[in-house]
Amino acid sequence: MASVVIGNKSAVLSVVVEAELLVYPLRHSGVELLDLIQALITHPSITIVDVDRQIARYAASVRANYNLTLMDSIVVSTAVLSECDVLVGNDKACAQRVTEIPYIYLEEAVKA
Repeated sequence: MASVVIGNKSAVLSVVVEAELLVYPLRHSGVELLDLIQALITHPSITIVDVDRQIARYAASVRANYNLTLMDSIVVSTAVLSECDVLVGNDKACAQRVTEIPYIYLEEAVKA
């Protein structure tokens, strides 16, 4: 979950998203990409949210209700409990199932 950093806009990322963003450059020794991602996630308009017990409990409910993966449930829970306006992602199942927060499905948004 993230938004483009423009003006006074901000984004909240679950620590799960931070981990996911780092996998590709670490797997492919992408030092330049790793530096770019590091600059993004440490930007003052980006807040990284750790998983706490409140998020964990809400994620369990999301997982039970929507049959999402635990990681996707944590991302949804982080967005909802952080009172985000929207959740941005590219998970079709999540986009179709989640109703607690508006979901911008990137694949469809890019086509539009």
